[in-house]
Amino acid sequence: MTKKKNASELLKAWLLARSANPYPTPTEKDELMVQTGLSRSQLDHWFTNARQRYVKPKSRRGPNPNYSRYPQKVTKVLVEWLTNPSNVDQTQTI
Repeated sequence: MTKKKNASELLKAWLLARSANPYPTPTEKDELMVQTGLSRSQLDHWFTNARQRYVKPKSRRGPNPNYSRYPQKVTKVLVEWLTNPSNVDQTQTI
Protein backbone atom coordinates (compact mmCIF):
# COMPACT_ATOMS: atom_id res chain seq x y z
CA MET A 1 0.00 0.00 0.00
CA THR A 2 1.36 3.44 -0.90
CA LYS A 3 1.94 6.20 1.61
CA LYS A 4 -0.82 8.27 -0.03
CA LYS A 5 -3.31 5.41 0.25
CA ASN A 6 -2.29 4.78 3.85
CA ALA A 7 -2.87 8.45 4.67
CA SER A 8 -6.26 8.42 2.99
CA GLU A 9 -7.35 5.24 4.79
CA LEU A 10 -6.19 6.62 8.15
CA LEU A 11 -8.02 9.92 7.61
CA LYS A 12 -11.21 8.19 6.44
CA ALA A 13 -11.14 5.98 9.53
CA TRP A 14 -10.67 9.06 11.74
CA LEU A 15 -13.53 10.86 9.98
CA LEU A 16 -15.95 7.94 10.21
CA ALA A 17 -15.15 7.39 13.87
CA ARG A 18 -15.97 11.04 14.59
CA SER A 19 -18.70 11.72 12.06
CA ALA A 20 -20.81 13.49 14.70
CA ASN A 21 -18.07 16.14 14.99
CA PRO A 22 -15.76 15.79 11.96
CA TYR A 23 -13.50 18.71 12.89
CA PRO A 24 -10.13 17.75 14.35
CA THR A 25 -8.67 19.94 17.07
CA PRO A 26 -5.26 21.58 16.47
CA THR A 27 -3.66 18.85 18.61
CA GLU A 28 -5.39 16.11 16.61
CA LYS A 29 -4.28 17.80 13.40
CA ASP A 30 -0.67 17.78 14.61
CA GLU A 31 -0.94 14.06 15.40
CA LEU A 32 -2.53 13.32 12.01
CA MET A 33 0.19 15.32 10.24
CA VAL A 34 2.85 13.15 11.86
CA GLN A 35 0.96 9.92 11.10
CA THR A 36 0.17 10.77 7.47
CA GLY A 37 3.13 12.90 6.42
CA LEU A 38 0.77 15.59 5.11
CA SER A 39 1.25 19.31 5.63
CA ARG A 40 -1.29 21.39 7.59
CA SER A 41 -2.62 22.84 4.35
CA GLN A 42 -3.01 19.41 2.75
CA LEU A 43 -4.74 18.09 5.85
CA ASP A 44 -7.14 21.05 5.98
CA HIS A 45 -8.03 20.62 2.31
CA TRP A 46 -8.51 16.88 2.73
CA PHE A 47 -10.95 17.39 5.63
CA THR A 48 -12.84 20.13 3.79
CA ASN A 49 -13.33 17.90 0.76
CA ALA A 50 -14.07 14.78 2.81
CA ARG A 51 -16.75 16.50 4.89
CA GLN A 52 -18.48 17.56 1.66
CA ARG A 53 -18.22 14.06 0.18
CA TYR A 54 -18.86 11.82 3.15
CA VAL A 55 -20.51 13.77 5.95
CA LYS A 56 -22.68 16.56 4.54
CA PRO A 57 -24.59 14.58 1.92
CA LYS A 58 -26.30 12.66 4.72
CA SER A 59 -27.40 15.83 6.50
CA ARG A 60 -28.68 17.50 3.30
CA ARG A 61 -31.29 14.85 2.65
CA GLY A 62 -34.85 15.87 3.32
CA PRO A 63 -37.47 13.57 4.76
CA ASN A 64 -38.42 12.59 1.21
CA PRO A 65 -35.45 12.06 -1.14
CA ASN A 66 -37.67 13.19 -4.05
CA TYR A 67 -38.88 16.36 -2.35
CA SER A 68 -37.44 18.67 -5.02
CA ARG A 69 -39.72 17.11 -7.64
CA TYR A 70 -42.77 18.71 -6.08
CA PRO A 71 -43.91 22.35 -6.04
CA GLN A 72 -42.88 24.30 -2.93
CA LYS A 73 -46.35 24.25 -1.36
CA VAL A 74 -46.61 20.48 -1.78
CA THR A 75 -43.09 20.05 -0.41
CA LYS A 76 -43.99 22.06 2.70
CA VAL A 77 -47.03 19.88 3.40
CA LEU A 78 -45.09 16.67 2.70
CA VAL A 79 -42.23 17.65 4.98
CA GLU A 80 -44.67 18.60 7.74
CA TRP A 81 -46.58 15.36 7.32
CA LEU A 82 -43.42 13.24 7.30
CA THR A 83 -41.95 14.93 10.36
CA ASN A 84 -45.13 15.38 12.39
CA PRO A 85 -48.15 13.64 10.82
CA SER A 86 -50.52 14.35 13.70
CA ASN A 87 -50.34 18.13 13.10
CA VAL A 88 -51.29 18.04 9.42
CA ASP A 89 -54.83 18.92 8.44
CA GLN A 90 -55.77 15.94 6.29
CA THR A 91 -58.65 17.83 4.71
CA GLN A 92 -56.32 20.55 3.41
CA THR A 93 -56.34 20.95 -0.37
CA ILE A 94 -53.08 21.74 -2.04
